[in-house]
Amino acid sequence: MFTQQRKRLLLVAITVHLVLSLIAVPFVIAQPTPLPKKVLKIGVTLPLVDMIGAEVKKAFEMLCAQQNEAGGITVKGERYNIELVTYDSKFNPEIGRAAAEKLVHQDKVKFIMGEYSSIVALAMAELTNPAKVLFFPTVVSDRVINPAWNYVFRAKANTFWVIATHYLATKSLPPGTIKTAVLIGYDDEGGHTTVGEATKGVELAGIKATKLFFKRGTTDFGPLATKVVSLQPESFCTVGTTSAADHLRIMTSIFQSGWKGYWWADMQTETILPDLVKAVGKEVLEGGFGEFNDASIIPSPPPDVVQFRKDYERRYGKWHYESLPWDPAWYFLMQAIKAADSLDPDDILAAIKPDLGLYWPWAGKCIPIKRRDLGVDKYRDCVYGSYLGVVRDGKMVFTEKVRAETVLEIAEKANRTSYR
Repeated sequence: MFTQQRKRLLLVAITVHLVLSLIAVPFVIAQPTPLPKKVLKIGVTLPLVDMIGAEVKKAFEMLCAQQNEAGGITVKGERYNIELVTYDSKFNPEIGRAAAEKLVHQDKVKFIMGEYSSIVALAMAELTNPAKVLFFPTVVSDRVINPAWNYVFRAKANTFWVIATHYLATKSLPPGTIKTAVLIGYDDEGGHTTVGEATKGVELAGIKATKLFFKRGTTDFGPLATKVVSLQPESFCTVGTTSAADHLRIMTSIFQSGWKGYWWADMQTETILPDLVKAVGKEVLEGGFGEFNDASIIPSPPPDVVQFRKDYERRYGKWHYESLPWDPAWYFLMQAIKAADSLDPDDILAAIKPDLGLYWPWAGKCIPIKRRDLGVDKYRDCVYGSYLGVVRDGKMVFTEKVRAETVLEIAEKANRTSYR
């Protein structure tokens, strides 16, 4: 009897277990299996031999990781993780073109960004444009704004900022303080363009400019310094000197050659200033004017720049600000993809227009413009604002934020045209 009762209880338990299992099965089957995310490849070329290039690479990698950690990017309901494919262009057009060829034909990227060497970007665009790969260089040469190149969007209209910063540098002084200036730049495509645009800025301020150039790779700047001093200008400026080492050597050589007078620089001043003070003393540097790049330390800094710095320090340790003025392409591409809800280059270009509200944490609001003066009646260029500072007691001190609208107004005045 006991055995029969145990058998019945066992049978009931088995029956209950089977019923519950059957009830549970539909719920298990109903749980959807998450689909793997697709991968969106984005190409990057940068001259990694340069501090700016190395820092921009780190910035892109950080921003990419953050985007993926947040779920990637969604296009037409499908999620994509982003994969960066990076090549070192070494300031060499042949190497840059070879990198572009790999990115287009081997890596199958849809977009390329980062390049800030003009001669490299021009060589790359000849290959990327026919392949309909959307290229976002941050170069100074206006030649990338080409009526035949429909798939190039310059993420930084450096030419406009160069005009504005050199105009503002000279206009910051009482009228008549200086009447002559020597402008110094690289002897290459980017250097000649940058010095040419800087000349427009100083001439707009009523100053006569003399241009001097040097080859990349120069290590002895004594002859250049002697030439600057012999011309006896009332001021001099380094223009578009992307290499901090070059900038430091030029400035040191000129001041050690006996220079005393007004000076300004449009980039890298904060980077080289501590070493420059050690080399020549802070007294001769007092009052020097330049772009102020580290927006994380200005009064009331942009919150997104403060967050960028915190994220950078968590990931890499010691803070380097050098990437801040050179990473707009990432932000613009992400905004345009979201607005277009598409990965098609034509759709993305169509989305880039003034009402998109292009935003870049370092510069704030940016203004896409048409370049009818270059035969391009489409939005293929972008005006941005920046920051200015002055050297006081051996340190760079922030003076003002220059808005994109102000830069555009100065450029229109210097070029005698409208970009509206």
